Amino acid sequence: MRNKIYWFACLTLLLSTVTVAQNTRSIERTIQPKWKMVVYDKESPVKAKNLLYNEIPKTLDFKGTVMEAIKWEDKEGEKILILTATGYFPYRDLANKGFGQYSSGTKGEIYTYMFTKKSAEEDYVMTLKMYDNVPCGEGSTGAYIGYVPLGTVITDLDNDGITEVVVSYVSSCNDGEKGEYDLKVILYNGNESVVAKGQLIPSEGKIDKPVIERDDKMKKVFSKTVEDGWKKIAKSFK
Repeated sequence: MRNKIYWFACLTLLLSTVTVAQNTRSIERTIQPKWKMVVYDKESPVKAKNLLYNEIPKTLDFKGTVMEAIKWEDKEGEKILILTATGYFPYRDLANKGFGQYSSGTKGEIYTYMFTKKSAEEDYVMTLKMYDNVPCGEGSTGAYIGYVPLGTVITDLDNDGITEVVVSYVSSCNDGEKGEYDLKVILYNGNESVVAKGQLIPSEGKIDKPVIERDDKMKKVFSKTVEDGWKKIAKSFK
């Protein structure tokens, strides 16, 4: 009798383990980004190295699937930029709804992280974290948010030995199909940033004039760079 109970318990444990593993794999599939492509422009003025996933230091804490990891050095030390995406998942929005009511849809997210290591004796410290998302309601064909190919640049526009990072990405609720897109080009200089953003409809040849948002102390060369970058990407978008 004890042997039967023992084998029954083992069989139950085995089946539950397989079920959990299958469910886990299913969940992992649903959170994978829809595409993977090179987003770092290797023609950047500052030369950097692309990192494989297993080359990223294990001490770095970040969220999402790595789309690109880049390493370089400047006056401040060794730096690593990591661009990630969380994939697409259902969400519920309770805002502006009555009790027990909500709107639902699909959401996609991206993160930008930068880690700096000032000397060989010190550890990496997170010096930049950016988050953005695209929530799309039930009537949309699907959420889409992703980095622009070759839209990430490491540069030093003011030649002060401290690099600036430019990151570009698009979002829409058209699942990457024909329709309206929001395009953002962001330049980071330390804790400051300047953003060029606007909408475009590639299938109709419509391009908005970008809106520029910048910190008061940001240099004009930075604003011009993101504005010119936005226009260049918008015109080449298909």
